[in-house]
Amino acid sequence: MENNLKLENPVDFFGKWAENGKDEGMEKGHAKSVQFMLNKILENQKSTFSFIDAGCGNGWVVRQMKNHSLCSYSSGIDGAKPMIEKAKSIDSANDYFNYDLMKWIPNQKYNIVHSMEVFYYFEDPLALLKKINQSWMEDSGKLIF
Repeated sequence: MENNLKLENPVDFFGKWAENGKDEGMEKGHAKSVQFMLNKILENQKSTFSFIDAGCGNGWVVRQMKNHSLCSYSSGIDGAKPMIEKAKSIDSANDYFNYDLMKWIPNQKYNIVHSMEVFYYFEDPLALLKKINQSWMEDSGKLIF
């Protein structure tokens, strides 16, 4: 028997979350794990750094990182336009980009790339890792996901 169930595109699905406020629950649900990740990647950080959150949602991690004393630049990218619109409406101090992560080439490279629950939405997560390594990160950059 053939299954005709078509799954909704994750970008559209999470875009609706921004429109109905479910993104705030995602922020609360991930806060503890994300804080652990950020503490690990920053524990030996002694120099200033630039930061990007891949799949940034409403920008809560971007805002948090910008408050770190060594963070010189913090930004986020998300495929869901409503998420980026919401992030920009909350925060005009940081940069937010609405692009497909596989197609985007930033105009600068970052010291730290962070991502929470994004890679498994891609057909080829290894291709995304290679893209980030080649186009997004400084040679001595760090990725945590």
